[in-house]
Amino acid sequence: MANDKILVLEGEKSEMLSLVKKTFYSNKGIFLRELIINASNLISFDISNEEKVECST
Repeated sequence: MANDKILVLEGEKSEMLSLVKKTFYSNKGIFLRELIINASNLISFDISNEEKVECST
């Protein structure tokens, strides 16, 4: 671990967002898959979280 290096990614935010948009969200199937996976992860986290937040319905 003594030889570990910290690397910093630098770049313009707009360029990075554009790259992410073109890479992941130009294809509707990929966008939908990512949306479903993110929602599933959020639900799984909520279910496994012991400290529940009360929601009013």
